[in-house]
Order: sequence, then C-alpha cells, then structure tokens
Amino acid sequence: MEQTVKYFDEKGLKYEIILVNDGSKDKTWELMQSLITNKYPKHEISAVTYPRNAGKGFAVRTVIIFNNSKLIIFSINNRE
Repeated sequence: MEQTVKYFDEKGLKYEIILVNDGSKDKTWELMQSLITNKYPKHEISAVTYPRNAGKGFAVRTVIIFNNSKLIIFSINNRE
C-alpha cells in the first residue's frame, strides 16, 4: 500500500484505491480502516467488506462495480 501510494503521488497522477476484504477472519478489516483513517486520510482510498469469503472473482467484480476510473490495476494479497 505504501509503495503504491508513494508511486502515484510522486508521478502526480490522480488515482483511487479500493481495498476489498474478502470475508477474512483476522483483523484485516480493522487494518484497512486504520490505514484509511490514520495513515492516508487525504487520499482517495475506500474499503469494501463482506461477511464470508466469496472468492477472487467476486472481489474483482466488486472493485469493477465501485470503480470510477478507466484503468484498473489489481494487487491480490493471499496470506494463508
């Protein structure tokens, strides 16, 4: 996240980051909210969560639905 924000900020590009929590049982949702509120409050970052794991395809679809841009870049983190 830090590298992504830094890259786009240094390039002076307009961007939007959408974080998707795919039903994780750990503290992922809390971490996402903390990043948005505390570390990146002035950035265009939003987060979406759903209660159970629905798979990568559903997460990708969610981002497409909530996206307002012409270009989408995906970064998947599968910590298992």
